[in-house]
Amino acid sequence: PIIVYREKMTERGDEFHTKSPNGHNRIRMILEPLDEKTVELIKKKKITMDQHPRDRGAILRDEAGWDAKVARKILDIYESCMLVDAMSGVQRFDRIFSYLQTVFREFVDSGPIAREPVMGVKVTLTDATIHNDPAHTGYNEVTTMVSAGLNMGFLTGKPGLYEPVLNADIKTPTDTQGQVIKVLSGHRGQIVTIEGEEESVTVKGTLPTAETIGIADEFRSATAGRCFFGYQFRGFESLPSALQEEIVLEIRKRKGMPEEMPNLGSWNRWIYKRT
Repeated sequence: PIIVYREKMTERGDEFHTKSPNGHNRIRMILEPLDEKTVELIKKKKITMDQHPRDRGAILRDEAGWDAKVARKILDIYESCMLVDAMSGVQRFDRIFSYLQTVFREFVDSGPIAREPVMGVKVTLTDATIHNDPAHTGYNEVTTMVSAGLNMGFLTGKPGLYEPVLNADIKTPTDTQGQVIKVLSGHRGQIVTIEGEEESVTVKGTLPTAETIGIADEFRSATAGRCFFGYQFRGFESLPSALQEEIVLEIRKRKGMPEEMPNLGSWNRWIYKRT
């Protein structure tokens, strides 16, 4: 079975000013983690793109502490990520917006670390220059500069892989408690509580989804088949730092990507330098 991880940045990235391959268009942006409260509002569908910007802005101001003006200038909400307009006086932006939105969504579906989905990112556009001739603002021109800004902005924000984690509930006879804990601990599991009844105990803990493969047989053999267990999805948690590189390279190999840790080298030729 293939485990789907998530990519997430842990701090604000650098601001990047990128250009299109023909040099006629430019965009400036900055990426940062979206606050947990806003992510929660998106997940609960309390804020959506179908709302009137004023209504959505009021919810973000009251419940997540956003500046009301900024909250009214959201360009897109996709999965748990957001695209925000902080530009002023930019002309012809509407001409490239559909291309830009497509790239933003592709980036969220497939991040730069290992092409796993990105979660909880706020992308703020701070400036843009769009050529007045539509012949110079084609799909490839726009998507290249936007993709470069998104990927570099993300990689400078100390990103990492997050793995799916389950709540584990194991009921077992009292005399096998030690063996159950040993199996759980041997698979990077954490014990949360142990509740005793007359002849049995319930061990509650957390377990990375990647570690559940084959663990059922270990529980059965450790308790002579006398334990009962169940799992429930808990959320995504940061992969231990000692495993980050190993898992990233493993996924990149499986997906046919270059077997090296990602770096800015793939995109930095699109950085705009004032001449």
